[in-house]
Amino acid sequence: MKPTSLLRLAIALFATFAAAASAAATASFGQSNQVVAPAPADARRLATYFSPPYQAGPMPLAVEEILLRDSPADLRAGCAATVDRFGPAARGSSRVAMRIMAVAGGSAWVTYRCSSRLAEFDGLYSERLAVFNSTRRVIQFLDLRTADDTPDTLYHVGLSETVKMRGAENSASFELFAMSPGHDRASPPRRTENRFVVIANSPTRAGTALSVVTGRQRPATATDDGSGAPPASAYRAAIRFDHDLTGHLTAVVAYYRDAGARSSATRYVWIPAALRFAVARPIPLPPIGEAPPGQPLPEQPPEPLLPVPGNRPLAN
Repeated sequence: MKPTSLLRLAIALFATFAAAASAAATASFGQSNQVVAPAPADARRLATYFSPPYQAGPMPLAVEEILLRDSPADLRAGCAATVDRFGPAARGSSRVAMRIMAVAGGSAWVTYRCSSRLAEFDGLYSERLAVFNSTRRVIQFLDLRTADDTPDTLYHVGLSETVKMRGAENSASFELFAMSPGHDRASPPRRTENRFVVIANSPTRAGTALSVVTGRQRPATATDDGSGAPPASAYRAAIRFDHDLTGHLTAVVAYYRDAGARSSATRYVWIPAALRFAVARPIPLPPIGEAPPGQPLPEQPPEPLLPVPGNRPLAN
């Protein structure tokens, strides 16, 4: 083969692999940690708008345009790929919309929602969470994935409350619903989880400080006993905050109850130097029907998980 032919073949192969890599990179509206620095004029406008006294209300069109313009380059392409997987009827109907979740101390918590413009796909969407930090003048996108999530997992983000922690005064907690859709819209989800997530937001960086699964449901399988009881992997957890006298969040306690009425609790303590929570110690709980001195009896029987109709979230 002549050298020119070899060169053409090499170029063709390179183009093929580059296209495949590009397609993989935009395979979905994926979760990732990304920092975007808006143009100085855009950053000033956002900082002015979100600084106290912040006026709540509909997002001004100029602010919406800045947030969309200064988003990751693959945001729209990833959304289009995600919506195309909803089914043949959804192809070409993707859109990205934004909503302001909360504003605290000049920082704004924003979700970018990828959905279809078609009414028949209402309820099928995925969201990415971002925070604009007026001190650093950047928009930081947060990775909400866990090890069990797949590229097809859809995320619904709801604000729990804004919190302040030592070293991260303008932080927030969220209720996240993660769903792995079925093979088609008529099939139940393969896996659904509710998670409680705390994002620490400091003058230097933002990141996930804590992620706790507060509810899990997998559809029934052929090995179930037919009793109608939730599968053993289903459980719920309740969250409680501990604060110091100045109102700073110091610890999060998760109380677990699974479908077999087994109970446990875990305490997570805030570590300011690391900007994260760490497990302090497991908390032994009394058997069902007993209670520690001075405390009420635990709930019994445990409340089962609600069924998940179609691709609708458990909670949001």
